Amino acid sequence: AHDNHVPAWIITHPHPDHVGAFNGVIRTYGSEVTIDHIYTVPVNRERYEETAQDYDVLSAYEDFLQLTEGMNNITFLRENDELDLIGMKMKVLHSWDGHTDELQDHLCNDGSMMFRLTGRKNSMLFCADVQKEMEQYILPAHEQELSSDFVQCAHHGNWGLSQEFYDIVSPQRAFIDAPASITGDTTGTYDCPSLIAHLQGNGVDVVTWTEQQYNFLFR
Repeated sequence: AHDNHVPAWIITHPHPDHVGAFNGVIRTYGSEVTIDHIYTVPVNRERYEETAQDYDVLSAYEDFLQLTEGMNNITFLRENDELDLIGMKMKVLHSWDGHTDELQDHLCNDGSMMFRLTGRKNSMLFCADVQKEMEQYILPAHEQELSSDFVQCAHHGNWGLSQEFYDIVSPQRAFIDAPASITGDTTGTYDCPSLIAHLQGNGVDVVTWTEQQYNFLFR
């Protein structure tokens, strides 16, 4: 529909559910697709390989490296980087850094890119898969910048950031990309339902993957 042209492709971290679509498109249609800019995080490959668990599916990262070898349109974004993104202001509030390297597990999630987009009228915070252990670094540096009209809840709304973190964001609407088995869990296995209840209790409109497509457009 857009002549196979992608102005900007953001890959918050190399887990397969975040980089897998990119890998699949490049592998299958690479010669037919034009991507102006690829934005991702500066993964410490040595630390990632040392700490990777089965759920990390390290092969997805290895595929990304192989598929992008020789590409000159990749930018590795770090904390406080700012850029114009197809007419919106983008600021990176967290990326893979030395604090990530110090962790013993969850490096890929906690090394995710957290960024804020600001349009002419609205703003949205994308939390990727960042988890609670990074709040001690993000909040002192960026607490005054977190407030946003919309938020993509971290780690699919489960085992991610604290409820207090979202209180600071104070969004009108929260997006949780997770199936009903997680958002509607009644066994106590997941903490997503308690996050949803907390957000709704604060008057936040919560949109889940099972309810409707993410078709919100910045205006």
